[in-house]
Amino acid sequence: MILLSIVVLVFGHFRMCASSSYQDQLNLYSNLTATINPTVRPVLNQSDSVRVNISVHLLSVIEVNEREQSMTSFVAISNMWIDEALQWNVSEYGDSFKITMLPSDLWIPEFMVSNTIRNDIMILKDNGLKIDVLNNGFATRYSGGAIKTSCPIDVSKYPFDTQVCLIVLSKSSWDNEMDIFAAQNYAMLVSFNENKEWNLARSVVRKETSIPNISELVVTLYLQRRPFFYVINIILPMVMISFMNILCFKIPPRSGERISYSVSLLLTFVVLLSTTAETMPRVSDNISYLHIYINCQFMLGCLITTISAIIVKVDHSDTHVNVPRWCQLILCLSKCLRKSKINAQETKPDSNDIDQDQEMDIPSKSDSKATENLKKNDDIEKDNVTGHVDEMLFYIFVCLFILSTFVCFMLIWLA
Repeated sequence: MILLSIVVLVFGHFRMCASSSYQDQLNLYSNLTATINPTVRPVLNQSDSVRVNISVHLLSVIEVNEREQSMTSFVAISNMWIDEALQWNVSEYGDSFKITMLPSDLWIPEFMVSNTIRNDIMILKDNGLKIDVLNNGFATRYSGGAIKTSCPIDVSKYPFDTQVCLIVLSKSSWDNEMDIFAAQNYAMLVSFNENKEWNLARSVVRKETSIPNISELVVTLYLQRRPFFYVINIILPMVMISFMNILCFKIPPRSGERISYSVSLLLTFVVLLSTTAETMPRVSDNISYLHIYINCQFMLGCLITTISAIIVKVDHSDTHVNVPRWCQLILCLSKCLRKSKINAQETKPDSNDIDQDQEMDIPSKSDSKATENLKKNDDIEKDNVTGHVDEMLFYIFVCLFILSTFVCFMLIWLA
């Protein structure tokens, strides 16, 4: 039925008024307007509903506002229906197959945007554009404009997210006098202008009837964010600064630059947090994994700055003051691990016949050194302690950085 109507429309367009005159068109217009009433539905049997086919033409996606949870788009709508009161014999009017009429002269279907968030709910009413009518009563009307609709935003995968936004077109009255259908199951993109931030992945147009006699046309747009800008300006700087923060353990405590280095990077994290917060919607329904990752790196930066301050305090304290127990514990652990590796490499089977009892009585040099080290734990030199502590902390925080980065981007990829 839809295909047949389109063929008739195109055929009538090329054959209209081939031999008709101005007087023929004037007589046709006068006779048609004299027999119709714009307030009466154009069906001979008033118990029947008017079937209206709708084609949705998406011209552009103007803006997707994360804070307002809205989408602004420019949409053109073409309505096609059969007006049984506007039919004539072409031979009586000089072979006139087509006539153009004003919206005020005939009945037109009225629609509203159900999920709009401003006063354009009746934007699809009467816009003054003329209506094309063929001799078989096939009428075509064009309308549309800039529509601002609600669009729930899910920022969990920001900035690699895909948003699903709806435009809901419904009848202006709850009755069965008019029934709407989708001419195509997708939005037409003949004159579509690409958005610089969002890419239209696909579109779906379908009819829904949630309540009897209330049919709606739902236009679903799948919008993918273009992430290149955010990767260059947020993700890469944040990852590099997170790694540079760990390098403070490679700065000698006596250089006097460790604390200032850590605090400077900590302030940089604060700037990154404020930058990402400006682009996030102020809702608590969902939080971006990237935002959580930045906060985790910020907490690690605070912990690194705190530990660095303690190490610098220990390093600059009086040389006769005992080293804290936790530093001694880290140093002993490091030395024990290193000693076990050296012993494992140096241990070889003995091929000479040596008296085993004599070997048990004679203590090895390594055992005597280990005994002396255990006796002198309270006199450990602070330079040696801070060096081992910095080395161990460096590897610990590198592992934490790699683990948190891997988990964050795996969640974004798999969510």
